[in-house]
Amino acid sequence: MYLNSRHENKMTYKLKDLLEVIHVSTELSTQEEINAALKIIQEVQDFYKEEKDVIRAAFKNGPLDAGDVPSKAGNSKLISLRYMSPIVVRGDEGYYALTYKGSTAYRILSFIENTPRSECN
Repeated sequence: MYLNSRHENKMTYKLKDLLEVIHVSTELSTQEEINAALKIIQEVQDFYKEEKDVIRAAFKNGPLDAGDVPSKAGNSKLISLRYMSPIVVRGDEGYYALTYKGSTAYRILSFIENTPRSECN
C-alpha cells in the first residue's frame, strides 16, 4: 500500500515505513490506532509550506515567541488541527509549542524530506 503526496513532487513511500516512523505497528496496534495514524500521515502530506515551516521551527527551536513563528496563517491552521498550542512560559503568554501530535508530524515530515524514494521500495 502506498500514499502519494501532492506537495512532495509525487514521491511515494511505503505505508509500513511511514507507520514505523511514528511507532505504529500493523501487527501490534489496534485498528483504531492505525486509522488515527493514517489520518495524521495524510494530513501531514497535505500540509502547505507555511505549516511545514512552523512544525520544523517549533520542533527545533520551540517554544516559539509569537514574533518567531514563521507563518501566522500556518500556525493558526496547525492550532485548529491540534498540532500546535498556545502556551505560557514563566508567566508570559504569547508562546506556541508543538503538541504530541505536532511532534509526530515532525517525524513524518523528516522521514519524507530525508528519505530517498529508492530506500522505500
